[in-house]
Amino acid sequence: MTRFILCIYLCLLGIFSTGTKKVIVVKHPAPVKQKKPKVQKPKVQKTPKKPKHIKVSQASRSSSHKGEMVVIATAYCPCQKCCGHQATGITSIGIKARHGIMAVDPSVIPMRSAAYIPGYGYAIAADTGSAIRGRKIDLFFNSHQEAKKWGRRVVRIIIK
Repeated sequence: MTRFILCIYLCLLGIFSTGTKKVIVVKHPAPVKQKKPKVQKPKVQKTPKKPKHIKVSQASRSSSHKGEMVVIATAYCPCQKCCGHQATGITSIGIKARHGIMAVDPSVIPMRSAAYIPGYGYAIAADTGSAIRGRKIDLFFNSHQEAKKWGRRVVRIIIK
């Protein structure tokens, strides 16, 4: 009798058909897995790296200079051939151009930085130039003859 009641119950639910005597299996949907909430990681500030254009050697850390750099050094003087007809003799930071001044790319060598250039001596980064981009410097000489004598050289400078 319990079997009969079960069949009637299943027929009412539409799971069991008495005419065909086939059992229709109803699958329950798979349980939905709940996603774990994403945990945000705390942001860690990265320490700024030293610029790639300045190489600091192990020995230089104990000394007073900041780094070494290999650059192409050219020369200029206050004449119209080197500076053009609108030259005033004043550098881009506002001081008078003289021996010991170098034109630099400020994104490579900061303005007002001191450097030692072998064969020239000490110079201050106090000027810029339209052709001075990247690892190039332009050294000031008092005469055009001295500037031509210097020419174009590849030198290793020490930035103080």
